[in-house]
Amino acid sequence: MNSIFKKWVKKEAFSRTDEFSAKMIIQSIVDERGTSPYIGNVAAVGWYLGRLEGISKVKEGIYKVKV
Repeated sequence: MNSIFKKWVKKEAFSRTDEFSAKMIIQSIVDERGTSPYIGNVAAVGWYLGRLEGISKVKEGIYKVKV
């Protein structure tokens, strides 16, 4: 996962108001920008979401933006 994809993940995650999963983030990025060999997988996105400040893990695989 490169820095451009990380930027897309961060932007997409912070634009959400409800709970979301890494798969939902990847799906919206692919819908918006198309596929690319640099797009990470669900595990990589979940790992990155777990390390972002302002994102809390609700339960296994489900995240929410802290208010």
